[in-house]
Amino acid sequence: MNTRLDAGTFAFMLQHAETKVLIFESGFSPIVQDALELIHQGEATSMVSPLLVEILCDDDESSH
Repeated sequence: MNTRLDAGTFAFMLQHAETKVLIFESGFSPIVQDALELIHQGEATSMVSPLLVEILCDDDESSH
């Protein structure tokens, strides 16, 4: 995932790819939640929510 994407663009990508499983680091939880909300607000979508696998990240590990 490109970290510069907004929730709307990410929601489009999830729908277009017919995402079944989404694996993401906990730092991306806000954009993932926003994107899924946008998908579920859409009237024409038949997308089933993907299985979400959140990887908990420790901020200290990113400095190594």
